[in-house]
Amino acid sequence: MDTDPFSITEKRFHPAMLLIEKAVLVINKSKLLAFIVLSISCLFMFGYHMQLLISSLLTLDSVITIETGTFYLLGISVAASALLVDRIYALCHQRTSSNKASGKVSNVVTRVVLYGWLLMALTPFAIHSSTRYYLESNHYVQCQQALSKWLFMDNTVYVSTPTLCNSTL
Repeated sequence: MDTDPFSITEKRFHPAMLLIEKAVLVINKSKLLAFIVLSISCLFMFGYHMQLLISSLLTLDSVITIETGTFYLLGISVAASALLVDRIYALCHQRTSSNKASGKVSNVVTRVVLYGWLLMALTPFAIHSSTRYYLESNHYVQCQQALSKWLFMDNTVYVSTPTLCNSTL
């Protein structure tokens, strides 16, 4: 009789195989938790910074900051949510049948992840361009002294009067 713990033909489970299966289950659950935390935190941060921007635009504050780096998080949240759904589907499908997961679900998840990447690329540009147009039409000026850029993070400050830029920032 073959005593290889990884043998497919073995009828009974070897204790090492049970430990490996438990470890795989723990790893899968930790991946799920990571995707849940990533999706929710990215969506929360995007919503929080979007709410700050909208409230300062509606009240026309004297100093308005546009932080484009946080607007990438919408696309990241969409992509991570699609991967979360894919992981949950794979785990449920793995427990209920021995067949491979369907191609339809994989195609939908792939499309949603690609849409997430597209959102990640376009959202910061669209929000910054439309906000810049709105502020410039309301006679705001960009404060060059307060402008900061680092990698993909771009903080642009607009002020209602040029004297504010020199005095407070």
